[in-house]
Amino acid sequence: MPPPDLSRTVLIVEDNNVIREQIVAILEMNGYTAMAAANGSDGLRLACQFRPALIISDVMMPECNGLDMLRDIRQNPELDHTPVVLLSALIATDDIRKGLELGAADYLIKPFRITDLLQVVGRHLQSSSR
Repeated sequence: MPPPDLSRTVLIVEDNNVIREQIVAILEMNGYTAMAAANGSDGLRLACQFRPALIISDVMMPECNGLDMLRDIRQNPELDHTPVVLLSALIATDDIRKGLELGAADYLIKPFRITDLLQVVGRHLQSSSR
């Protein structure tokens, strides 16, 4: 079996099992390689180990939330270029602004449409491969 195409690898960091599994299934059905973590600590560990092309992360999670994980990613020279899309039910302008100011490449609001998810993934993977 050939190794996965890392330029199409997406790390999903989401504490809700159902949402995490749905996103993984959607991405895999659309030709992406997906890996998953249930919290920011595990997400950061996987990001360091595999260096995915894109990270999609929930914001509100136990142990290490998405904003803390994003902060750690932006401080890591081996990961600081990796686009991170925040996925959250937090819809206040201040919440979105905070994520973008910390270095998020995009912000998807839950519940999200599959087409929106795929557009965001496609856009960021296309721009990161240039």
